Amino acid sequence: MMINEIELNRITENLWEIPLTGNMRVPGRIYISEEMISKNLKTDDALKQVINVAHLPGIEKYSLAMPDIHWGYGFPIGGVAATNLNDGVISPGGVGYDINCGVRLIVTNLQTQTVKKRIEHLVSKLFEYVPTGVGASGAIKKLSRKDLKKVLEIGSVWAAEHDMAIQSDIEFTEESGTLKNADPDIVSERALERGANQVGTLGSGNHFLEVDVVEEISARVLKEERKNAQMEKKIQGNKDKANFFANKGCRMRLLAKRMREEAVELEENKIDVRQEDKTIRSFRIPVQEDIGGTIFSLSSFSILKNHKVVKKKAKIDLSKNMHLLLTGPNGIGKTTLLEFIRRIFFGFPRLSSNEKIAEGT
Repeated sequence: MMINEIELNRITENLWEIPLTGNMRVPGRIYISEEMISKNLKTDDALKQVINVAHLPGIEKYSLAMPDIHWGYGFPIGGVAATNLNDGVISPGGVGYDINCGVRLIVTNLQTQTVKKRIEHLVSKLFEYVPTGVGASGAIKKLSRKDLKKVLEIGSVWAAEHDMAIQSDIEFTEESGTLKNADPDIVSERALERGANQVGTLGSGNHFLEVDVVEEISARVLKEERKNAQMEKKIQGNKDKANFFANKGCRMRLLAKRMREEAVELEENKIDVRQEDKTIRSFRIPVQEDIGGTIFSLSSFSILKNHKVVKKKAKIDLSKNMHLLLTGPNGIGKTTLLEFIRRIFFGFPRLSSNEKIAEGT
């Protein structure tokens, strides 16, 4: 197979090899399906980067690429190489400029057609609130040398200590957001100066903030809407015929009656078009109509940190019809806190075994 004038030979079903050409020291090997090659690599020069990596001094056995291969810095993204200790090299593009960069997924109930109408405004606001690009700054205030070195030493833990992250952020970050044995003292003064006001920005290169659509849900909703439209047409047709036959003789009136019954049945069979995940059991929270003003206020709370009680300040005031998202991993006491508020602040009895505050994600 030839892709952009590069020869690819199949080794196994999902393993392909670029043979030695020119000054390549080792062959290239890519773990990928034929379908993904056709879809992703015909318009991407990442295979050239696999070849480039194969020229590195000291490279062992193969220049490798994983199924997520795409264009990167020197190495392709998804590129892997081993170099020997004696005469090999350390390549920043191979080690990674983005070590410990994280991925977070925020799910909304917004519909495609709603967002499309305001996509330009949305993108503009994202650029306004999220500093982006080479040399971007201002996500947080410029850090002192002491704080910056602490960031380099303990990573995400520093962010959590300064209320910029939660425990689950740390748990879901590679190496828990901290590189063992990190030594900030070996970082150059120039690098420290450049990074002092860039912490918290999106940066550039292989960093993205995307607004995506879950295609399967969108396709399902469209299919259900089309089916409903067809049924709606048939229902209206039956109603029109029923009205026509109702003014005729006895047998025609019986036919009209059957058509009306069929129309009712079709109405009942119409699909309830799901606009979000319906796996969450529906629930109702009773509201007292006479409640006004602030009904819940939180100014401080205490947490256990390193086996010590630490008091934290907060400013949370909730009024009727306001919502507060309480998020975090399982087992940290979210339900216990809500039940405590329910009993202590509002005087409700303790929940029975078959009652729940609410279920959902």
